[in-house]
Amino acid sequence: MKFLATAFLSLAALSAGTIDRFFTVDTSSLAGMSGFLSLQFNPGFDADPAVASILSFASTGATLGAATPTGDVTGSLPMTVAIGNTAAFNELFQSIVFGTSFEFVLSLSGPAVDTPTGAITGSTFSLSLIDSALTSFLLSDDPSGAALIVDLFPDASIGMLRAPAVNYVPEPSTGLLALGAVAAFFVARRLHA
Repeated sequence: MKFLATAFLSLAALSAGTIDRFFTVDTSSLAGMSGFLSLQFNPGFDADPAVASILSFASTGATLGAATPTGDVTGSLPMTVAIGNTAAFNELFQSIVFGTSFEFVLSLSGPAVDTPTGAITGSTFSLSLIDSALTSFLLSDDPSGAALIVDLFPDASIGMLRAPAVNYVPEPSTGLLALGAVAAFFVARRLHA
């Protein structure tokens, strides 16, 4: 029984603190075209504090250019970018010559994930691809122009809206980890019997 308690405590420690999602974006129809990436993380009027981090950014054939941060933003691609929700508008706007694809991990963290207070509104992360003339959103059929929207709701759950060119790659779930811990418990129990 001590093993089971330890396994579940370890599992809680592994899963607490962040919500991580891995995305790939197919930009093959834009390859060679100049444009911009807009990464935003903006709060509702009473949202709990949170940070959207862009991790492990990698591209196939893309060239990144100058970045302009606005609001609570640190870093620029391809390095880690952290976008807080403490200002009303938080954006990393970065130039790019598109390649055939890019990928990244979106990691949401902070009190809004760890200890939500029951706020009425949450925060929204969005990714938009914009042409070089700043006149058209690319790869999006959403009225906002975003190719990807991830809502962090007040109860620390998330919702996603994504264009067909944006693929979500599921991470191993906490449920699978829990199932593994239970299976390990029964194996250990059987070996000791």
